[in-house]
Amino acid sequence: MQHFGTFKIGDGKGPGNFCEIVWLTSKADWSFVETWEAAAEETDSQSMRDSLEYAQIGAKRWTWLSAQGTCVKGYDDIKSRMAREPDVEFGIALAILMPAQGENKRVAAFCYARRIWLNHLYLEFLAVVQEGVGSMLLYALAEIAREVEATEIWGECTSGSQGFYRRIKAKLLSAHLNDSLEKKSPDTPYLAEAQLPGAVFDRFVFGKEEIDIMSRIFRSYWAY
Repeated sequence: MQHFGTFKIGDGKGPGNFCEIVWLTSKADWSFVETWEAAAEETDSQSMRDSLEYAQIGAKRWTWLSAQGTCVKGYDDIKSRMAREPDVEFGIALAILMPAQGENKRVAAFCYARRIWLNHLYLEFLAVVQEGVGSMLLYALAEIAREVEATEIWGECTSGSQGFYRRIKAKLLSAHLNDSLEKKSPDTPYLAEAQLPGAVFDRFVFGKEEIDIMSRIFRSYWAY
């Protein structure tokens, strides 16, 4: 695992918690899937079973692509690949580590995305076993998207994840409107109708303006 950054998260009412985001860079980094398998056996939670399924598929896909040399290990790797081939496609895997009783840290969430030749980020999997941390991985992808000047982050929704992406959309719309009010901007339109909060159906799309807002939110949590 390669360190991406450490962040302080919380609802603002208490001291909050520190989490670490890491790049998943080796097959051994996916050993958390076994921990999730054990946890799934001890619960009837459908969300836990769904998260485990995504992790199992994500691990297999990452392993296969990594064997072909098409998964990145950090920003330096991304920059060198894009310098050699601007339209290069590659996989990105991130995880959130949280403190756990009796353990140093545990994986609370992971995501797997691909940078495609159009310079979009396609989010294939995002799964959590601890509520309240999934948005941080989406914001981390937005930071990567901003760094590579990607114009979209998109993916498919399940019936269970639809609400998550709608809530993110609503938060970004609120942030945009607040910015406009502070700047006294006369430009009231935000995004195309297909990208408004209520328009998340079987897929979601975050455009350039939303990516910039998510990146800004992400940096506000950055501790070190």
